[in-house]
Amino acid sequence: MSDTPETDDLARGNHVVPTEWAQQLERERDEANYFLKELAEADGQLKVRMQELCEVLQKTEQERDEAREKLNEEMKWHHQTHKELVEAQCKLLDIEYDQLKS
Repeated sequence: MSDTPETDDLARGNHVVPTEWAQQLERERDEANYFLKELAEADGQLKVRMQELCEVLQKTEQERDEAREKLNEEMKWHHQTHKELVEAQCKLLDIEYDQLKS
């Protein structure tokens, strides 16, 4: 035996479904269809939002890569300038030293 008398009737071969039970099943079916439709719409909206977020992420990654490249170029320029400054200071010190020697 099952938990519901309606199912027990069907198991015994009585295939007449009471009106109230049929209406209840139809309401449950309609409600399930409504929720499925809402889930499908939410899924579509979620997919659109995920696509938008992927595009933002790609743009952000591109901007990050460009910023890194620019920073690397700036660092190269800084190191070159620093090297030239140190060399110039060394030459000045050498000149001053030579002047003091003579």
